[in-house]
Amino acid sequence: MVAAANRRWPSIGELWTFLGIALPFLAALLVPMPSVDLAYQLRAGAGILAGQGIPAVDTWTFTVAGNPWLDQQWGAQVLLAAVYQAGGWTGLAILRATLVAAAFAGVLAALRSSWSIASVRAGGSSIASSARTATLIVLGSFAVAAPALALRPQLFAIVLFAATLLILVDRSRHPRRLWLIPVFAAAWANLHGSFPLVVVLVALAWVDEVALLRMPVPAGHARAPLSRRLLGSTGLALIGAISALATLLSPFGIDAWKYIENLARNPEITSAVTEWRPPTPLEPAGAVFYLSLLIVLGIVAYRLRSDRGRPGAQFMGPTLSIVVFGVLGVVTGRGLAWWAIAGFVAGVSLQPGLRLADLRLPRMPVLRARTAREASESETRRSPLNALVVVVLATAAVAVLPLWRPVGPVGIPSATLSFAPQGIVEKLNFLVGVGSLGRDARIWNPQTWGSWLEFGVPEARFAIDSRIELFPSKVIAENESITRGSADVLDVLRSYHVDAVVTTRGLDSSSYRSLTPVDDLWTALYNSGEWTEVYQDVDGTIWMRTAAPFGE
Repeated sequence: MVAAANRRWPSIGELWTFLGIALPFLAALLVPMPSVDLAYQLRAGAGILAGQGIPAVDTWTFTVAGNPWLDQQWGAQVLLAAVYQAGGWTGLAILRATLVAAAFAGVLAALRSSWSIASVRAGGSSIASSARTATLIVLGSFAVAAPALALRPQLFAIVLFAATLLILVDRSRHPRRLWLIPVFAAAWANLHGSFPLVVVLVALAWVDEVALLRMPVPAGHARAPLSRRLLGSTGLALIGAISALATLLSPFGIDAWKYIENLARNPEITSAVTEWRPPTPLEPAGAVFYLSLLIVLGIVAYRLRSDRGRPGAQFMGPTLSIVVFGVLGVVTGRGLAWWAIAGFVAGVSLQPGLRLADLRLPRMPVLRARTAREASESETRRSPLNALVVVVLATAAVAVLPLWRPVGPVGIPSATLSFAPQGIVEKLNFLVGVGSLGRDARIWNPQTWGSWLEFGVPEARFAIDSRIELFPSKVIAENESITRGSADVLDVLRSYHVDAVVTTRGLDSSSYRSLTPVDDLWTALYNSGEWTEVYQDVDGTIWMRTAAPFGE
């Protein structure tokens, strides 16, 4: 009776697997969604769903109005807008958590599969053989990738990246699934500009397959015919070629590739956008990345030592993957997510054959890997406590949904969005509604709020937003000049015939509602005689022009 009852409870191994997916899901629900990119994606997607077509020129700003806009991410915009229209902000929060969970479920599966396949090749044991260790590695991967997991088109691409990697890792067991990769490539090319990575992943798998042609057969295993082995590498080359062609299945064709090239080579973008810059170890995200890089490089070093300075053929592909995605992570913060997935999986696939007993640490006992029997006995134990953990986490996920939170002035549940000042949007809409600001009023704004303000006040036109590739260096420099309150701030505002200015908080919180300025922009506007503050809250201020510039 007791044994039969115990079979109903989850095992330790099943619990660890659940934690590897549930904890990223819960964390994604808890962290606010940045509106920096999300809000303008929602506006663009709503326009497409309304039958306005994919936007081809900018109509939201006054600084680059009419300039061409290659909206490569239109597919993600449609998906985001559809979810928002069906489920509101709660629906978007659930979507984000689901995408994050799906991505790391793929990473978890790829880790387990990679370890299993590499162990067969190397004939060794691995510290990643247990569900517990695999889950801990996945949580480490999640910690590295976390800065890139905002709800925006890249998150769809991260899911496709993880799915593609899983298929390639598991290709010997499920070769037919390789034909899903061109389908992923076609979807990816309409979702996010990272779609060339699908070709990179297939190319790395092809290198791995070619290297395996030189690999000796493990004892007790029959060698596959040469024709079949050659077919594997040829098939991957074919999949890669078809996938590259599949990326052309978008409204923009080859122009989407040119768009990505221009983004990557544009120094204005790489210097203006924080996440395009190389990560620095002085910041938390950069420190976590470099720590993970050192750990994986440590595994590579032990691999080289074990293989007498030259990794075996079965490890050439993973080593090259570590180099490629490690360099990508060092060069740009945008590469952290790809490194966190591909780098970790590659590191695990290098580990089999390395004995823990060889890693003698100072004043520490010799480490010993658990035997397969010990790991199996540990992970098959069942307990009602395991079920209790599952129930507690599921309850917590429901409890933290935005659905239950109090809403702000424009209906956003608290702690659901960041970079989304609700009071300022409410006031701007009021000013437009009563005619104090005319429709198509020109409003200068902080760049990080541009997307949110365009979404919340569609009748007005703003200076700059998150579509940084649309703005010439002159506009970017002028925005920085105004943000700093430089001497020419008033001249810039006059030259664009700006009707209102939105600023971030210009007063010290200890002197709220007082006239104690803490930045030069507040001082310049206050002393100008041309601008009057009409609104202030803990987020920022709104200023309206009350005197015409001299000579206008």
